[in-house]
Parts: sequence; structure tokens; C-alpha cells
Amino acid sequence: MKPRPIHVRFLRFSDREAVLKAAPLKLKGTTFKGQKIFITDDVSPSVRENRKVLRQHLHELKKRSDVNYAFIPWVVPACLIIVKHDGSRQKLTEGDMELLQ
Repeated sequence: MKPRPIHVRFLRFSDREAVLKAAPLKLKGTTFKGQKIFITDDVSPSVRENRKVLRQHLHELKKRSDVNYAFIPWVVPACLIIVKHDGSRQKLTEGDMELLQ
């Protein structure tokens, strides 16, 4: 059976953000009829493609010695946040990736 989406609309943006933030930990390892359950935001194909490109860079960035952690937040347009060991934060978009080389 092919998985089907369930669309949910929230009254408050903060509720939406709380659900998206909690979902990976709460649903980890959870299945329904043999299918994984996941929650994601409904974004355009171009935003999904941008996030895909950013995920490739994310793995590279996490290996760097000056980066404490890095993540892709649930925002549009897609971006990548880098937090360095000194506490400084840097926000990058797909166009900024050549600056890191």
C-alpha cells in the first residue's frame, strides 16, 4: 500500500514549529503497517530541491573542526545554520556554499 499524506493546518505558527521540532524524536522507529511515519512541512518542489543540495553540504560541514553543529531549519527559503565552537552563528543559503570552500 502506497503511503498517503495527511494535511494538517495549524492556527498558530508556534504550534506548527513545536510539532515539526518534536516529530523526529517522538516518531523514531515508529511504523504503521510496515511503513515509516514522518512529519514534514508542505513546501514547493524548488524548496525541497534546495534542501536536498543543502543536506549534501551539511554532512561535509559537520566534519569540520571549527563547527560545533549545523542544521537545516524548517524555514522558507531553505537555509543552513552553522554554530561554531565560539558560539557564533552563520546562516547560509544554497548560493553561499562556494564561500565555504
